Amino acid sequence: MHSITLDEQDTFVVADTVFEKVQKLLIQHRICRVCEKSYTEESPMIAANLCLECFLRENSSVHLTVVPTVPDENGVTVYRFLDPEGYIYTCSPASESSEAYESISLTLAYWGFPDVASVELEGKPVELDPTDATIYGDLKTNSVVVVSKRKKAGRLEVSFLSYKNGPCVYLDKAKGYTRKVWREAESQYLATKDARGRYHYKERVSRQPFQSDIYCLLSDNESAKYDQKT
Repeated sequence: MHSITLDEQDTFVVADTVFEKVQKLLIQHRICRVCEKSYTEESPMIAANLCLECFLRENSSVHLTVVPTVPDENGVTVYRFLDPEGYIYTCSPASESSEAYESISLTLAYWGFPDVASVELEGKPVELDPTDATIYGDLKTNSVVVVSKRKKAGRLEVSFLSYKNGPCVYLDKAKGYTRKVWREAESQYLATKDARGRYHYKERVSRQPFQSDIYCLLSDNESAKYDQKT
């Protein structure tokens, strides 16, 4: 036995067999809530009652292009979209929202960069929050990027170097090889200070030094070295 409510007003109680017929009929004839057109292979349902064309139109400010779909851990089709900077956005037909969501983990996977869920600090594992992460470096051209994540249930920021089709290396600024390349990038960036006290990284100009620009410069430097090795 099932109940069916129409337009949030009339509720009908029907047998299982009737419910299955009604459900099948509704799926066959459902339309987009915006353009009122039927779904097709070229324009499938991307979010709840929203077709691909209308979804892209509602997210036009992000300038997304479609990339091949992937199923999630439950087998549900996840539609993926690429923005001009190379970041992957997602949306699922099960979602009630028409908004596209940026996914750092899918972005790294799309470009072949390894990701980490935890790091070991002072001999103890630290779980990282996959939703609170930032990538530094050009995803389209660089072979090494810097990824910063925050500790779950905390504000501790942990950064690491992600080598395309290679390892992830914790960015330890206090010792080892990563300290050396960090200090090199930092010194190189601070040396860009001009007579007016402004710092430069490519087209970006700032009145104070930013760690984010040093991360981007580190990404460039490590990419150049990594490319020579591979």
